[in-house]
This record gives sequence, structure tokens and C-alpha cells, in this order.
Amino acid sequence: MLFRSERYDGTVQNQNEKPQNKDIFAAMSNVNFENTAVAFQHKNNSQLKRSYWLFKLIASPALVKVGSALTNLAVGMGIPIGWAIKKNIFSQFCGGVNISESKKAAHHLAKSGIGSILDYSVEGKENEKDFDFTAEEIKRTIDAAENNNDIPFSVFKVTGICRFSLLEKVNAKQALSTNEEAEWERAVGRVFSICEHAHKKNVSLFIDEIGRAHV
Repeated sequence: MLFRSERYDGTVQNQNEKPQNKDIFAAMSNVNFENTAVAFQHKNNSQLKRSYWLFKLIASPALVKVGSALTNLAVGMGIPIGWAIKKNIFSQFCGGVNISESKKAAHHLAKSGIGSILDYSVEGKENEKDFDFTAEEIKRTIDAAENNNDIPFSVFKVTGICRFSLLEKVNAKQALSTNEEAEWERAVGRVFSICEHAHKKNVSLFIDEIGRAHV
């Protein structure tokens, strides 16, 4: 579960009221990324040092290449390294492996006035079962945001519920085959279903930028 966060001014987000879209944008416009004391106040010294050295290491293409090769080798040999990856790399960029873990991370960040987004960012799948599963998981992230001040809105990617190549074809206004037309209708149906679910739960919903095609 990818995990994004934004800091909001205390006058916008409080314990009893979930911020509205206009409040979120107003607060984000006042964010000062140069004030590192405020930006990282939710981390302790140990966490900051770990983050510093991690970014120092991944700034080196040679180390990244060697590290990736060694990781793939270890996985291929069945060496249990998942715990190390989760603790040192995964935790830097993701809130958890599931919604429950991510909600805990969101609550921790909320103590420092940081709102979070649960982003189930699986992309590049090719079959309908995967797309249906992703759509349902997105709905579960919306459920997690309902009446939850820690998570001010939800987000999803269209590329997670539809094939890249089909999106590109539709975007280019190319003729679709009968099977592709049916596939496209199912993809549009997933989008409407997600939006209807967000409306039912009274959760603001953003559609993330599509990297390879714009529909």
C-alpha cells in the first residue's frame, strides 16, 4: 500500500472536523518545504539518520545496481531478506503492506498535523480478475477514509483498473474490436462504481495522473 502525506495547518484540520477540499488546497498552498524542523518533526533522530543514509546510498547508481543484483540473488536462493527490506527501504516509502498497517501509520502522522492518502497503486496488470480486485481494494481504501480525520481524501489510478494498451487506443481514438469495446465498458463501469462508492461514503476522491495515456 503506497502512502502519501501532506501537512495541514492546525486551523484547517482538528480532531473533530475533517477538512474540505477548499481547506486542503488552502493549507497546501502555505506549506514551506524549507522548514525541515517542521517537515520532519514526526521522526526521531534514529529514523532521520536511517533516512539520510538510505537516500545517500540510492543516490549512487553503482550501489543501486549492485544492491538490486544481490537482492535478486538472495530471493532466488530463498534467503529470507524480506524483513530487512521492509524495515529499511519499504518503510521509507510505504505506509504498510495492507490497509490496517497504513491506518496506523496515518494516525501516527496525524499527531504532527499530517494528513495521509491510502494509494493502492498496482498498475500494468492484464486480466479482468486483477482489475476487479484492484477496484474492490480501492473501495476498501475509501472505507478507511470514511469519517477518518487522518485520511482527508482517497485516490486511485485508472491504469490500475484497465490495460495500458487499451487506454492508449481509446486516447488515440482508434477503432475498437467488439471484445475491446466490451472491455472498455467494464473499465468505465469500474470507474463509476468507485466514484459512486466514494459519494455514498461522503469521501472526496481524486483520480491520479495517468502517465502513458490521458482519457
